[in-house]
Amino acid sequence: MEVQLLGQLPAAELARIAAEHLLPCLDDVECRVQDAVVEALGKMPNQNLMTMAPAVLQCMQHRQGSVREAALAIMGHLSSQDLETFAPQLLQGLEDNKGRVRKAAIRVLVKLPNTALEAILPRIEKMLSDVEVGVQEVAANALQKRLEVLAIGG
Repeated sequence: MEVQLLGQLPAAELARIAAEHLLPCLDDVECRVQDAVVEALGKMPNQNLMTMAPAVLQCMQHRQGSVREAALAIMGHLSSQDLETFAPQLLQGLEDNKGRVRKAAIRVLVKLPNTALEAILPRIEKMLSDVEVGVQEVAANALQKRLEVLAIGG
């Protein structure tokens, strides 16, 4: 019964409820709980994610790297055009002290539309000399995929 009522709520109200009840679960020490939150929010319609994006971006300031990484993963579910709105905040992930957050930032940033992506490619190229090999690999893969898209004519 309650689930049916949730389906009748306006998108903005549903997003508010999700942000209020799910985002605090990112604080859970269990990675499985964090993964479940990311998965649940990733299944929300884009309009709902856009509504709650400011609350998700606040998680980018969290003390735990896993929460910052999860916030980036949630943002990665937005459309490329909507992601462009938040590019400046997403770029901050490249400066994070945790390698897994930097990797998550690269994965999200390469989803930006071509015009926005062209402007940040130098920042991603800089990640090729990151202190962590895993970050270097993610950056190299992202740049390789970008080159493949350009070669195809995208």
